[in-house]
Amino acid sequence: MTVIIERGLTVDLTEQKTTKQSAISKSSVKPLDESEQQIHLRRKEENMKNNSRPTGTLLSILAAMVMVAMMAGSTLFAATQTLTINATVSARAELTLSPSTISFADASPTISPTIAANSTVAVTANVRTAANSKATLLAAVSGDLTSGGDSIPASNVSWTASAGPFIAGTLNKTTAQSAANFANGSGSYNGVYTFTLANSWSYNTGSYAATVTYTLTAP
Repeated sequence: MTVIIERGLTVDLTEQKTTKQSAISKSSVKPLDESEQQIHLRRKEENMKNNSRPTGTLLSILAAMVMVAMMAGSTLFAATQTLTINATVSARAELTLSPSTISFADASPTISPTIAANSTVAVTANVRTAANSKATLLAAVSGDLTSGGDSIPASNVSWTASAGPFIAGTLNKTTAQSAANFANGSGSYNGVYTFTLANSWSYNTGSYAATVTYTLTAP
């Protein structure tokens, strides 16, 4: 009886131990499986990260290369070239008198010792010359005013000027008279001449005429 009980106890103990060992084995195996799975997942994630890094780096390198290529391209297509501009400026003179004909009406020398011309004369002088050069304007009369064999001295005709550089003067049949006093250099000028005739009882009747030539020179 005792032996059977002991065997029974022995058997029971053996089964318990076997059960406990199985339980221990099962409990120890399960955590081991979970740890390996976690390690596997972690390694997989690391591999994915490591595989993605070269791609990002490669994209960054490609972008940098594109920027460098664009910058290099803009530099390569830049070019410079000089252009020389030449201009020629020569001495030039333009003169305008308007009107081109004036006349003096008959009047009593007692009442009108001087006779004004029927019109003033507008004058425009445009000159282009060197900075240290001075233009000139001269008035040269063809001679005395004549009517057939009769004459009126050219010196009986004189004029005034409205403003500089134009100046007043008197005709001289032998010497051209200055009609302006220009400053050095180029310029454009406008003025008005007013002519008068000294009247006299000594004039013979007739229609008298003379020609005055104005010459503008820009050296």
